[in-house]
Amino acid sequence: MKFNGEKIRAMAEDDLVLPRPDGKHLTFHVRALGLGEDAEAKKLFPDPEAPYGFYKDDRGRPLRDPDTGKTEAGPLFSEPGFLAAVDRAERMRMIVKFVKALDADSRITWDAPGEGVDFYAACETEIRESGITDGDMNLVLRRAFQLGNLDSDSIKRAAEAFSERERAHE
Repeated sequence: MKFNGEKIRAMAEDDLVLPRPDGKHLTFHVRALGLGEDAEAKKLFPDPEAPYGFYKDDRGRPLRDPDTGKTEAGPLFSEPGFLAAVDRAERMRMIVKFVKALDADSRITWDAPGEGVDFYAACETEIRESGITDGDMNLVLRRAFQLGNLDSDSIKRAAEAFSERERAHE
């Protein structure tokens, strides 16, 4: 794709400095997430389906429809195993995005073997063992979203600019 005859650079990139507790810092070279990378993460780690079962009251007795007397059933969204699976899928999608956001940094290498689900599961272990915190991960992802104009401020500015253009054309 070109703009004014010049090829558009595929990915915006920038350095991000992460302070460490010992006073030192890590500087990562972060890139924006590309078109479709969120969908790729969701494909690798889809949302789990809630188990289907009978609804129960707070005493563990089956709930019954007051009109028919039939036991009520449906997806059990509060089932602990389902909630744990949702948390795992969300965390793994964050791992995928984190690894992809750091693709631009040639100093970062992964010992993780394989590809796909196995690769990202191994990356999760490496990330945890490296001492990267949830806060670090959030800073990297926030910067990747800013670079890709996906942070809330960029979206708000784009919506305001769009609204202004719409009003100008009325």
